[in-house]
Amino acid sequence: MSDYSSDPRQSSAPWQNPQAQPPAVPWQGQPAPQQPPAPWQGQPAPQQPAPWQGQPGAGSPATGPATPDYARESAAQREALERRASRDLGFGTAWIVGGVLLTIITLASSSPVYVVAWGPVLYGVYLLVRGFRARSRARQ
Repeated sequence: MSDYSSDPRQSSAPWQNPQAQPPAVPWQGQPAPQQPPAPWQGQPAPQQPAPWQGQPGAGSPATGPATPDYARESAAQREALERRASRDLGFGTAWIVGGVLLTIITLASSSPVYVVAWGPVLYGVYLLVRGFRARSRARQ
């Protein structure tokens, strides 16, 4: 006969014996100990205005909270952004014109090989978009 029995009543493992009793807990037969109430329980909520109400320069619920001081751009930052936008617009235009001219020149030549310079044109479009976005951000 083997050491393992098929009779669950003779098993020593509690999960295998359905008649086993759960382990005893310190308060068994008594009500569970009560926790003291938290400081906010049983007291009325403090009546404070919402963050955007009654504070100067804080915005309104319709427009949302005001921009914090650290996120505002100074006049010098806006001026630098405007300069970068103008530079990007100028260089973007130059790249587009250069790419188109290179393509036209190679098409007009008597050579059987021609170049479609789409790379400079694409980079010029990227610079134009970046310049227009920077300019609109600088003028806000």
